[in-house]
Amino acid sequence: MQSRATQALLASMLLAATAASAQDAAPKALIAIVGDADQFNIGQNGFCGKRNEIEFPAGAKFKIPANAQTYFFVRAKFRTPSVTYKCEGEYSFMPKPALLYVIRYTVLGEQCRLEVFQSVPGETPESAPFAQEQPRSCLGQ
Repeated sequence: MQSRATQALLASMLLAATAASAQDAAPKALIAIVGDADQFNIGQNGFCGKRNEIEFPAGAKFKIPANAQTYFFVRAKFRTPSVTYKCEGEYSFMPKPALLYVIRYTVLGEQCRLEVFQSVPGETPESAPFAQEQPRSCLGQ
């Protein structure tokens, strides 16, 4: 027969496993980054919330929870022998479950261009809505 302590431990382990399973089962969206991005971070805890830095973003793919406002920062640098162009911006969008989102950031001369596409994986991507966020200070938040 199991002691009360053993029963409590088993119950807490079962609850933790159930919670982790529910989190894994939450609807997800797939994100792919292409183009000229040198720096990329993304998060879903508000504009000033914790974000995950994606190292070597060009070609990166990862999943994020769907149906949550998502904020991301992207920067690209283009170097010539005489000058370095730098483009960067803060953006947001709302990913939908089971969709693929392709974020493409390109430098064209002195211009930078962000494009966001969405599709059911394997189908033709369409332009997806996103917003450019105004830069703001997150110090002390």
